[in-house]
Amino acid sequence: MNTVLKAAAAYLIVLFVIRLMGRRTASLQAPIDMVVLFLFGGLSVSAILGDDHSFTGAMSALFTVGLMHASVS
Repeated sequence: MNTVLKAAAAYLIVLFVIRLMGRRTASLQAPIDMVVLFLFGGLSVSAILGDDHSFTGAMSALFTVGLMHASVS
């Protein structure tokens, strides 16, 4: 349950930061925009999972973020 709460919090924080950066269509994105997005993902993995390296922990985080994204969009 702790992983699910961390994933939800990380999703909301990353969503907020991306909204602050502004929306751009794919044709207007600079390469640095993609680097920043991947960096957000890489940084949030360790914050979400912490010491839990189990498959169940990773899948619960993945499904939490996926369901939150589906509910927002």
